[in-house]
Amino acid sequence: MAGASALRDLSLKKEYRSGSSDIVDDFYVPCLARATRYDRAVGYFTGDGLTLAAQGLDVFERHEGRMRLVASPQLREDDLTAIERGEAAKSDIVEMRLLEALWESAGKKDSALRLAWLVAADRLEIRIAVPRKGSGIFHEKVGIFRDDVDSAVAFSGSANETVGGLVSNFESIDVFFSWDDSSDRVEQKTRNFEALWRNETPLLDVISLPQAVRAELVSIANSSRRSVPVVAREAVRLTRRFNQPAEFTLRPYQDDAVNAWMAAGGRGILSMATGTGKTETSLACAVRLRDQVKRELALVVVTPFIHLVDQWVDRASAWGLRPVRCYGTSDWRREAWDAVDTQAAGGSRSICLVSTISTAGVSEFQSVLRRIDGRRALLIADEVHHLGAEHHESLMDEKFSYRLGLSATPARWEDEAGTARLFRYFGPVVYEFGVRAAIAARCLSPYRYEPVLVDLDKSELETYDHTVEEIEHAVRERDIVRLGHLEEERVRVLNGAMGKLEKVREAIALDPPSRTLFYCASRRQLDAVSETLRAAGYLPRAFTAEEPSATRQELLSGFAAARIPALVAMKALDEGVDIPETREAYILASSGNPREFIQRRGRVLRLAPGKNRARIVDYVVVPKLRGEYERQLVEKELRRVLDFAASSMNPDAARAVIWPILDAYNLIHLVGEYI
Repeated sequence: MAGASALRDLSLKKEYRSGSSDIVDDFYVPCLARATRYDRAVGYFTGDGLTLAAQGLDVFERHEGRMRLVASPQLREDDLTAIERGEAAKSDIVEMRLLEALWESAGKKDSALRLAWLVAADRLEIRIAVPRKGSGIFHEKVGIFRDDVDSAVAFSGSANETVGGLVSNFESIDVFFSWDDSSDRVEQKTRNFEALWRNETPLLDVISLPQAVRAELVSIANSSRRSVPVVAREAVRLTRRFNQPAEFTLRPYQDDAVNAWMAAGGRGILSMATGTGKTETSLACAVRLRDQVKRELALVVVTPFIHLVDQWVDRASAWGLRPVRCYGTSDWRREAWDAVDTQAAGGSRSICLVSTISTAGVSEFQSVLRRIDGRRALLIADEVHHLGAEHHESLMDEKFSYRLGLSATPARWEDEAGTARLFRYFGPVVYEFGVRAAIAARCLSPYRYEPVLVDLDKSELETYDHTVEEIEHAVRERDIVRLGHLEEERVRVLNGAMGKLEKVREAIALDPPSRTLFYCASRRQLDAVSETLRAAGYLPRAFTAEEPSATRQELLSGFAAARIPALVAMKALDEGVDIPETREAYILASSGNPREFIQRRGRVLRLAPGKNRARIVDYVVVPKLRGEYERQLVEKELRRVLDFAASSMNPDAARAVIWPILDAYNLIHLVGEYI
């Protein structure tokens, strides 16, 4: 980062004072325009300061700067007294005061909006400083700007990010520069901030931003309005109750799903297409159940992946719950015990624990569950098919009076015993809403489906023929273990066919990638597709399980904004990742497993502004028929093609591509099952 973009090129002073300087225009705005990182600790934070500094933050946002903020709610004397009573009181009070401050400032022009945008884009992380023993206040004011060459500008003083602090009162700040810092003031302030951020500052507890507050900020960012109404204090208190948000309305099919589950006695599975709002539907089920039994509930949500836990926490917070995020080595144990103990002692609110399947199996989580009153307990299993594995059977606790499973594909692939376990515990599928119905209801995007036939090259064909011969031998010998390995080798050859790369090269020459996903079967294929895209002049990014969570969020944000034209993925986008902006997908990783290919299609069909339809390009490799067992394997692949074609905008054209193969393999009769 050179020239005018660097902090050291600014003509900064070592002190700014009201009367002789405009702190916002002369200091904040220039530094924010050049900084890529901004750490800030303030006393009290309101929307007024954001309005004053909007120009600087706008520049900061455009060049993708990242910000960390430590702030404090404006606590009253009775709040400080209540905080001394325990962690549960502290959490409730802090959340309430932050929500009140947010709502009360919402009517002012641009207040909180710039903050909300940065939070929603995962570019701003906020932590809250609260007195540890209920005495004193957090009122530190320090900031540190950094640029891409790690030059830093630190400042401290009495300027507070409020109208009173920056405009009305006489204020001053002292400024320090890393390139002229003989007293190490920048380094010292950096160490102090990092200690504060890590909650290592005496007399203070520094906690994460409450989920309800983050959800409200995200809601503001997503709203088309420039502000939200000021909410009266009594109305604020009402929002604390678990209920359907005022701005949310169930779609008719969601209402039908809730009615079906309730009619089944609060047990059953909802089989709903990816992207049709299973989370909101299940929360509506819980509200309806609570109203019917006239008791506050204990909701336990179990999901297979961490990112789904995070999504559930955000959604549940918007419905007035205070969900406990249970995974990893965080302090979820204390929070979970506080929640269940409060309810057991007669608490007047529903509680919610959201856990990964792995955490749900540990002894600490099971101990928490034993404290819950089963008569008011609802278990919600998201992507419920995962729970059917034999080693997860212990998680299906009989104490839960109410049970709800969610999945687009509840039946487990080639696992009848696991599917039976699920249906025995949760009950049958009580409501089904598939892709075709979802597209007709305009809650998923229509799509064009383009199967593309690919031939194996000479070397690949030799390997394939040899593998099929060995498969036939293993079938005759009934060698199940060897048969499994050989089937995997057959799929590997088909998935890795080099002809797919040539087809990709031809396709992107005609249709440049934009918000495009490439599903790959292996790291080798992922690298080859990435190189093909780069050779054509595009800059793709890999999206796999290897990238850290923060990096993956940055990739998704860049992809949604079209800064990244293509994501080249391997497995990591199969389930639960919400990227509605996706316009098209190229499927190089063939799969006969309905769960995998339905989830991949679901990533592409979510609705987004300006998205009229989606496109799916599916590469199909089907060599010449050799025997009956191979015919069975090919049938699985062609069933996927027929399924995708049936719900598409161009079913006849898609079927015509594979008609010769259906004929050669004597599988034309399958077409009738997918019309």
